[in-house]
Amino acid sequence: MVELFEKCLVLGVSFIVALSLYPSIFNSSLKVYESFSDNQIKFLAKEIDEAVKAAYMFKKQYSLSYMIPKDLCLCFEDGLLKILFKDKVFIVGVYSFNIFVEDFRASEGFSRISFIEDDGAIFIVVEDAV
Repeated sequence: MVELFEKCLVLGVSFIVALSLYPSIFNSSLKVYESFSDNQIKFLAKEIDEAVKAAYMFKKQYSLSYMIPKDLCLCFEDGLLKILFKDKVFIVGVYSFNIFVEDFRASEGFSRISFIEDDGAIFIVVEDAV
């Protein structure tokens, strides 16, 4: 009986310590998340470019999962796929086929980017990852 009490006490104290640390962990991850660097965006652009080419060439669906801010968006104009983020424009690639981008994200956080080829066009869907 005493051993069970000790185990419950240790478990309870561990739970209280974990809860007290949670806000600081959340705040530090939020600060890292807010400082999305240019190198991270360039890496994301490279990954998106490779996925678009693979989806078009092999006519398969591809998905990427990333932690991206809500104000980062993809835009396709005049054959150019771009990433727009905080008044900066990053070129993903130049394509001779149509690309349609739809953003269904409801909040910031972990997102899934899906690439679907349909009749010679690529559909890019950005949505909250479940």
